[in-house]
Amino acid sequence: MRRRRAGSSHGFDKNAEEIRKHSHPSEKDCEPELTHPTHGSVICSQGNDYKSVCKYSCDEGYQLSDPESTVVVCTGKKWSAKKPVCVAVPTN
Repeated sequence: MRRRRAGSSHGFDKNAEEIRKHSHPSEKDCEPELTHPTHGSVICSQGNDYKSVCKYSCDEGYQLSDPESTVVVCTGKKWSAKKPVCVAVPTN
């Protein structure tokens, strides 16, 4: 049996996003869509899509209030942790 590649001209002309969406029809995207914390940023592997991994970081002079929530994962319509907050690093 011959396999056909996605993107070929044989009716399989779908982009990777469409294929991903249809491969997990019972899985849902996470809500809410993540936003950058004040004085920081968040970078996600696949936006708020199922199984997306997001990493938070803070600007210079700030740190995450909860170091355990540096990375969050989208599973079953919710994020694995709450959005962290960037707080000023205490100065001596």
